[in-house]
Amino acid sequence: MAITKQPRPTKSPTKHKPACSALTYSSKKCKNAASACPASKEVPVCWAHKKLGEVVTCCQAPVGKNRKCMKKIPWTEIQLCFDHQNTVLPCHILRLPIELRQHIFSFVLAEYKRKYEIYSAHHTFLTIARLNRQLFKETSDLLYRKLLCRFYFWAGDIYIMEKRCPSADPGSWQKSKRILVEFDVDDVREPILNYLGVIADRLQGSTLHKLHFHVHSDGFRYSAPRRIEAIFKAMSLYLEPFRQVKSVREPIFTFSVEVPRQAELMARSSSDTPAALGAIKEWNKYLQELFGNWKRACKEDAASSINN
Repeated sequence: MAITKQPRPTKSPTKHKPACSALTYSSKKCKNAASACPASKEVPVCWAHKKLGEVVTCCQAPVGKNRKCMKKIPWTEIQLCFDHQNTVLPCHILRLPIELRQHIFSFVLAEYKRKYEIYSAHHTFLTIARLNRQLFKETSDLLYRKLLCRFYFWAGDIYIMEKRCPSADPGSWQKSKRILVEFDVDDVREPILNYLGVIADRLQGSTLHKLHFHVHSDGFRYSAPRRIEAIFKAMSLYLEPFRQVKSVREPIFTFSVEVPRQAELMARSSSDTPAALGAIKEWNKYLQELFGNWKRACKEDAASSINN
C-alpha cells in the first residue's frame, strides 16, 4: 500500500498592521505601526499613543475614480486626514442661486446671532464655514450686516459686544456694518474721547449700514442752563473723529432722556436763555451737516455701482 504524502499547509499572507494615526510633539505623523487592530470606532495607534484612541470618522477627501480616502481619523467638523488637510471638499449648496443661499443663511444665522450676542460661542460656526471659502465669505458678509456691534464705556473701560476689553484693538468687529456707540457725558471725558478716536481710526473709509450714537446723562434733568450749554458745545468732540467714516446709510443720534425738549424748556425759564438755546441750535446744525455728508456719500456709492 502506497503511502501518500499530505500536502503542507500553505502559510496565510501576513497582514500588515496599519500605521499609527497619532502625531508627535512636533506635529508630525508617528512612524510606528499600530500595536493591535483596534475596534471599529477607535483610531489605530501604536503602544506609545494607546491613550489617544478616539471615536473616529473617515476622511472624505476624493482620491480619483469616484473614490474617497476613507482613512480613520478623530471626529472633527472637517472630515479630512493629515495627508488631505488642504483639500477643498465639494459643497453642493453652491449649486443653488446666490439669492436662495442668502435666504437659507438668514434662517440659519437667526438663531446663531442670538446665541452669539449672549455667549460669543462662534468657534464651531467658523470651523464649519471655512469648509468652503465662498460659503464662508457669503455667510460672514450676511452675519456682519445683521449683527449689531455695541460699544459702551464705563469707569474708564471699554466694552465690546458685552465683553470688557483692554483696548479697541483691531478685530472682527471692524467688519460689522451695524454699530452702536454708547457713552455718558457725565463720565470722565478723556478716556472716552481716546477710545472713540481709536474706533473711528479702525473704521476709516468704511461704508456702514447703521451708526447709532446713544448718550446717557442725568445732568440734563437737573443741571442749570449753563451746564446744558457746556454739554451741547462739547458734544461735537465725541462725534468729530467719525468724519473718517466714508458713508452711513442710517445715522442715528439719541439721548437716554428727551434732552432737547427738556433743555429748551429749562433754558427758557432762566436768564441764560440765549446762550443755552444757541448751543442747542448749533448742535442740531452740526448734526444735520455730518449726517447729510454720510447719506450723500452713500447715495453716490449706490449710483456709481449701478453705472458700473
